[in-house]
Parts: sequence; structure tokens; C-alpha cells
Amino acid sequence: MGIDASINSSQSGFLWGLAVFIGGIFGVLIYVLVGRDKPGRETSTRRTNQPRSAGTAGQGDVSHVCKSCGETYRTTPSTEIDTCRSCGGIHVERV
Repeated sequence: MGIDASINSSQSGFLWGLAVFIGGIFGVLIYVLVGRDKPGRETSTRRTNQPRSAGTAGQGDVSHVCKSCGETYRTTPSTEIDTCRSCGGIHVERV
């Protein structure tokens, strides 16, 4: 469980593993419902090669794109974006 949490959760994999160890089936249930907050390795309809709209129409052209999930940003090109607001990925690049 700790290995899965280190991939699919923004929280500590060790702590989720400990919670599941102590909580048993309830710990697993809580982890599945709450802990898995990052997109995992499974195929999803959101994961396409086409960029998604960021929902900020009217602010100009797309300035940044997340290479992990396709989220687009409409900000000034000089803005630094460290992590994606959608998937938490670190591959947000200027267009």
C-alpha cells in the first residue's frame, strides 16, 4: 500500500501504509476514497494528447501547457508555473 500511495497520493506513502496496517479494511477503504488524489497509471479518458481548456477564456492565447495531462494556462508568458493545478505534474512548459 505504501508503494501505491507514493505514486498515487500527494501525502506520505509511509503514513498511508501505516494507516492501512493499523486500520485494516477501513484503512484501505479510506485510502481508496481519500488518499488516491493523483492520476495513476491507469488509462483515463482525460489523458489525451490534446490540451484541455483551463476554463479561463478571454485572457488571451494559451501561454503554458502541462505535458503530463494537457492542462492549458492562459497567463502572461513570463509567469513561472512550477506544478500543474490539475494533476500536480512538474512538466508545465511555456508555449
